[in-house]
Amino acid sequence: MRFHSAYKLKCQLAICLLTKSDCYGHIYKDYKDYKDYKDYKDYKDYKEYSMLRGLLLSLSLSLSVLLLSSTVQAFECFEPSPVYLSLGEQYFESDDDRIQVQGNEKKLEVLEKLKGEWDGQLSELICEGSEEQPEPYYREGEVEADIRPSNTALLLMSLSKEYNSHYFEGDKVFLMNKGSMFSLRINDDYAMAHERERRGHGGIRHGSRFVEVFSEVFIHTADAITVEWVLFSNGVFVYSQRLVLERD
Repeated sequence: MRFHSAYKLKCQLAICLLTKSDCYGHIYKDYKDYKDYKDYKDYKDYKEYSMLRGLLLSLSLSLSVLLLSSTVQAFECFEPSPVYLSLGEQYFESDDDRIQVQGNEKKLEVLEKLKGEWDGQLSELICEGSEEQPEPYYREGEVEADIRPSNTALLLMSLSKEYNSHYFEGDKVFLMNKGSMFSLRINDDYAMAHERERRGHGGIRHGSRFVEVFSEVFIHTADAITVEWVLFSNGVFVYSQRLVLERD
């Protein structure tokens, strides 16, 4: 099962910047200080990123005919992460490149304004089975989201999900965790983050797994947003979620 590939293209283009590879060298050929990409500056100052954004928007339009359901999902179950393919085994070790986020930076006020109660629609892709025999499981439902303050994440959502009017499920989603981000982009109507870290998996007896998350928040108006994120576990794609929300 393969979905609309616009989001995957965003990830791949972001990888070029994260790894300073040559794949899109013409886009940042005049760029002199890579660390500036990790600073909180005005979004419009990033000429290279603006060019990427325009390219991605045009690609999204041209690929829209490939859209299957409302989920903007590009990866097949257990497909390797593009970051892992770029970095190799260093993928699991490169902690030095993480950015420092305190949580009180002025740009983060954009996310602060999202706190409160929301409701809307959700779509998910859950990867079951094995890499040899993947079993993608797609589901849609209604959702109530409470975006609340967090000491560890820039975006914490408590979700109440309802599927087929009879099955209910609660969940907490921590996105843009302050200690695990390698990239963060924010402007007045958009936020994107890339994070990687090792996390406990089901308690001490179950050990840990290496988690990578790409997340995006589209702020359409003060009362309407879309949140999308994809999850890789130990270097392969396992889950995606898309929330289309209106303020309650």
